[in-house]
Amino acid sequence: MDHDLPDSGRGISHRHPEHGGGRGLEQEEEKVSWKRTALVALVFVLLVAVYIWDHQRVERRKSQEEEEKRIFPWKAEDLTEVILERPQGRLRLARGDKEDWSLLEPVSAKADREELSKLLDGLLGAKKDRTIADEPSDLEAYGLSQPSYTLTLKGKTPPHERTLLLGAKNPTEVYHYAKIQGEKRVFLVSDIVRRDAEKPLLDLRDKKVLRFEPRDVERLTIEAGGQRVTLRKEGEKDWRIEGP
Repeated sequence: MDHDLPDSGRGISHRHPEHGGGRGLEQEEEKVSWKRTALVALVFVLLVAVYIWDHQRVERRKSQEEEEKRIFPWKAEDLTEVILERPQGRLRLARGDKEDWSLLEPVSAKADREELSKLLDGLLGAKKDRTIADEPSDLEAYGLSQPSYTLTLKGKTPPHERTLLLGAKNPTEVYHYAKIQGEKRVFLVSDIVRRDAEKPLLDLRDKKVLRFEPRDVERLTIEAGGQRVTLRKEGEKDWRIEGP
């Protein structure tokens, strides 16, 4: 008996389901991998953001704490007057119309810019080191009932005026008991503040015979021993001798 066998070369579709399924699986794995990468990146960004925020918060807090420790809350350019009451006498300086300062007490004279700058930087750098008593019952115990030093600074901005009272040294002799006039709290300040306040009057006086800016000089004549020499400026730095 003859049996017709189906033609194996016709009518039969050759499919490889494992191929299509493999591509789908790979695509799914790629999606999962991408999502995992995105999630890791997002977590990293969030961690960085939290770190930056926390770091800035800590820095702001430190800056605020340092600012609260400052006794005189001005910059040098905002000061208008300085009054120092000290054992060697009263010293008073005031800013003029421009940037120049003058001594008003105990003598009237121009102030030395460099020495004055050192004094102001020292006073403005004064900080509260540690609180000793919030409401002391006896200021005499700290040498503050009759303070040896009274440092008053005045500024263009509020509080416009502040006075620091310096009392006795503490047992370490590295700090002084101190308080701000009008406030109760007693705290410690470095002895450097006292040393700054003791700057000699002679140091603060302007000792220049002539006041001018070197860059403004165009001609210089020197006479000594019957001789005379004249120099004339040429350009920014060069000078030429014109002769006797």
